[in-house]
Amino acid sequence: MVRFRISSRQIEAFVSVAQCKSFTAAAHSLDISTSAISNLIAELENIVQVRLFERSTRKVVLNDAGRLLLPAALTFSRNLASLERVAEGLARQAAGTIRVAAPMVMASAILPAMIAQFQITNPAAEIVLIETSVEWLGERVAQGEADLAVGPDRATDDIVIAEELLPTRWVVWLSADHPLAHKDVLFWRDLRGVRFFTGGHDHERIVEAAMAGLAIEDRIVPGQVFDNISTALGVAAANLGVALCPEYVAPMARAFNLEHRRLIDPEFTRFVTLYSSAIRPKSEAIVDFMQHLKDCFARMKSSQSAT
Repeated sequence: MVRFRISSRQIEAFVSVAQCKSFTAAAHSLDISTSAISNLIAELENIVQVRLFERSTRKVVLNDAGRLLLPAALTFSRNLASLERVAEGLARQAAGTIRVAAPMVMASAILPAMIAQFQITNPAAEIVLIETSVEWLGERVAQGEADLAVGPDRATDDIVIAEELLPTRWVVWLSADHPLAHKDVLFWRDLRGVRFFTGGHDHERIVEAAMAGLAIEDRIVPGQVFDNISTALGVAAANLGVALCPEYVAPMARAFNLEHRRLIDPEFTRFVTLYSSAIRPKSEAIVDFMQHLKDCFARMKSSQSAT
């Protein structure tokens, strides 16, 4: 049985030439010389004993053999990139670095204070915040780009552990002088004729779910769905309407001098969730920081229950 000794550099060169359709462009993308990439392709073709490209003076394109090899080469490249991220993560853990992915509100208004508290007793720990969208929280952990992620609950792969930290209701944030501010609790029908705003498509799905249970005459639509919760809170602060957001955004909402009202019939609850890897080992610093986050959110839960 013939064993092929193909190197990762040869595969990297092959994929780059296939994508760039040029030795010169591929060499530039890999920051090596054109002769170096030509040698790598020649070595690979010598190993597999077949040419992989059709060459002309104007471009280089895959032939039939090259097209057969490309899917496996791409898979290898992705797996190697994933391996490198995991290795980098292990090195960071050994150095006491913890990478935490979180959406914008969590990363800007909630986690910084928790990190500062943790570093008082763990001064050697370096915690790096990675701002990401809600949809990518679990993926950042699964791919090894983050050690932990904190944010709204989402479906995850088996290789990611999701632990609920804080139940949080969907509420209406409004200014103290808004016409609805005199009500202690709001019904969805109370929002008829009122401009209300949400942030992100996740919020939009909550509105759609609420409307499905209401009579046609009681159904309403958001005035606008922004990409970021902060924008919805900002327009509510200017009394241009009200904002529909989870209760956990309180630190940011109160910076806008907004108050919240429960929104019921139906009432929606979601969970702030802690995501971690089910397959990668956790350093002592990561375990300690996870417990710190659980303690902090437990205090938030007690405070939230008291209001």
